Amino acid sequence: MQTLKGLAAAVMALGIMSCGNEGSAGSKDSTSNSASNAKPEDGFYFKYTVDGKEFSVAEADVSSSYNSSDSTLKIFSGKDGETSLMVIIPHVATCPCKVPAGSVEPGSLLSQGSVSLQNYPEKGRTWNNFDFFHHAAPSPATDAVNITSNEKAANGEHVITGNINTVGLKGSNDPNGKDVVIKGSFKVKAEKSDW
Repeated sequence: MQTLKGLAAAVMALGIMSCGNEGSAGSKDSTSNSASNAKPEDGFYFKYTVDGKEFSVAEADVSSSYNSSDSTLKIFSGKDGETSLMVIIPHVATCPCKVPAGSVEPGSLLSQGSVSLQNYPEKGRTWNNFDFFHHAAPSPATDAVNITSNEKAANGEHVITGNINTVGLKGSNDPNGKDVVIKGSFKVKAEKSDW
């Protein structure tokens, strides 16, 4: 009888210890799950679709270039030589704002469009959402890129949030091509500057 009581006590002790260990592992799992299930709004991201095909660009593969003479920000997303997207935001210091697909004004920064898709579906192919020289009419859409937030961080960098809803026009060097629908959203860091 004593042996059975001792055996029962040992089994209960093992059960309690086992539950305690599962609880610890469960805590670790729930922490890692919550991090892996983080919403894009919780961090930096650049994601888009081309005719419904999804692309998500790692933060390390997103960069920007700011030209202080005309207050233009260019955001580059993607690895060199692979499918990538460039967004041009003129007069970024005045944003939040809507950026048109392009401009019919000669010499405009947007004469080749505000969005350029590179190396899709193969290397060397380019789709711009406007081309002054081949698509001057009709007038370009006025809200191809919507910058919803432009915040300056304490370290001097800017955080730019926005979305894309535009059409990449078939290239003049590819008469058999077709237009592609480009949609996306982003929250990216822009370089330090005085704007």
